[in-house]
Amino acid sequence: SVNTYLNGSYLTSLTSKAQNMIYEEAKWYLGKVTRGYSTVNLYTQERSTTDYNPWTGKIGLMYPSDYGYSADSRYWSVTSYYSDVSGATATSWLQKEANHSSYEWFLSPSDSPSYNVADWASDGDVSANTICFGNDVRPSLYLKSDVTITSGDGSSSQPYQLELN
Repeated sequence: SVNTYLNGSYLTSLTSKAQNMIYEEAKWYLGKVTRGYSTVNLYTQERSTTDYNPWTGKIGLMYPSDYGYSADSRYWSVTSYYSDVSGATATSWLQKEANHSSYEWFLSPSDSPSYNVADWASDGDVSANTICFGNDVRPSLYLKSDVTITSGDGSSSQPYQLELN
């Protein structure tokens, strides 16, 4: 499973220094998302415990709202983020850095049908598709509160350098 891979072989492939910077008790919520809502509403839906209880782990997947928040802030509260994806993806730093050729899974299940999962296509479209193998995943994590940026500006040429205090 994806969880076994992310919290198993992927996690152990990181240096011990990197592993020590990851918050160990992160709660990953599995609220179902409904298409046609703003990023703000997606954020609330994703973190709901109505449908599923949260699970605790070091590594998870991005939420659809994480992708939404990577776009310019003027797209965060549009009434239908999904239908205005062309404008949002043009300003998304995640889309600009994307290196996937098909679909990338999000953590959140879809509201309909129940066997679909929210995903992100290489063209920037956010939708829901049947769970299948072969889609990309992007590990996501929470850093411990005592991790600080020691240098870098976050760009690909000068990435942040992190230290655990």
